[in-house]
Amino acid sequence: MTTMRFSVIALLAGLLAACTSVEGTYYPGCPAFAGSKIVLGKRDFSWDQFTDLVLIDNSGNATDQFPDFPKHGSYERDGQFLRMTFAADGSVDTLHVRQHDGRLLLLTDTDLEEWQRTGRYADCVLTRENSEGK
Repeated sequence: MTTMRFSVIALLAGLLAACTSVEGTYYPGCPAFAGSKIVLGKRDFSWDQFTDLVLIDNSGNATDQFPDFPKHGSYERDGQFLRMTFAADGSVDTLHVRQHDGRLLLLTDTDLEEWQRTGRYADCVLTRENSEGK
């Protein structure tokens, strides 16, 4: 019975997320010293990395810890999947769109597996700014 209830809840959450616009800015859903920031426009995105850690090279200069960022490209929504195509090389990365407690979330495969295994989302999953409840 618990497995069936969990499946029904997962299905309903997925259907609600599939009907919701995903445009906006996503940050970790908790205070974080490092992580990702994703901005979704109408069809385009920008993905940046941040940290408060400063690394200094042998010459005393701060180093760029994320030389490949920010990344830009276009995205498409396919139900619960968000497929991002990177402009620089045409590679594709897929995130999972979910809605939980009024918050719109972008999950990696690892985040989704954690939720499927435990029934809970990690506190720091990417959460749309100004989502209800945030």
